[in-house]
Amino acid sequence: MKSFFPILFIFCSCFIFSQKFGEYYVTNNNDTIKCDILKHSYERVIVLENGQKKKYKPHEIKLFSVFVGAPVKYVSLLNNKNQFYVERINGKLSLYHIDDWDLYTKSIVLANVLVKDNKIIKLRSNTSNRNTISKLISDCPTVLEDWNNKEKYPTENIERVIESYNNCSKN
Repeated sequence: MKSFFPILFIFCSCFIFSQKFGEYYVTNNNDTIKCDILKHSYERVIVLENGQKKKYKPHEIKLFSVFVGAPVKYVSLLNNKNQFYVERINGKLSLYHIDDWDLYTKSIVLANVLVKDNKIIKLRSNTSNRNTISKLISDCPTVLEDWNNKEKYPTENIERVIESYNNCSKN
């Protein structure tokens, strides 16, 4: 009996972690298709759907979701169908990221991309983006004032200011 519970625990753990998490893609007609994501990058995704391999580029689908330790959503943006962007915050002001070549460091870096009113703004990795973000959030004076304070919102943590701005925009 002493070994029953540890064996049951191991069995249940293996069963839980062997489950497939919800991978899917959304067509341009807003149909959600459950599938297995075999391979993905910023330029294309390869899925296994009903036993068939299919390849999609950003202009062919709206988004796909893959489980990599947690669900990660890749989307194609309305004004740039050349690559998929990783969605971090979706709202009036949205935050995405991509890998990008940094000329200053001569290496691949994670680049933040903001979208407001279907305009895509790529933030520079080696400069302060405080002025750019200030212009985007200027229609919410309380968040703008906190952002300009610099102590409440450090430049390297733009997620907080974007979430605050989106909450302000809902009111």
